Amino acid sequence: MGSNFVHFTFALRLLVKFLPQILDLINVFTDLVLGIVISIDKFIARLGNIINTRLVCLKLSFKVLVLLKLTLEICGILLKSNIIMGY
Repeated sequence: MGSNFVHFTFALRLLVKFLPQILDLINVFTDLVLGIVISIDKFIARLGNIINTRLVCLKLSFKVLVLLKLTLEICGILLKSNIIMGY
């Protein structure tokens, strides 16, 4: 029974001695993984911003074309009415 207690205390002392080093290694690994995840997240966010910017540009271009068409239709109506009125 005394032999088991000696082995247990020896193992416990080894654990207490090396536990901080093991935890430091785990922290380094988790920091590395977290850094990679953050980098991927930033890349996806930037990619989303690029796509959103292009979609906004396309939407604005479409609105400009619609307004240009409306302006041309209004001018066409005014030209037709001026021709009819004799101006």
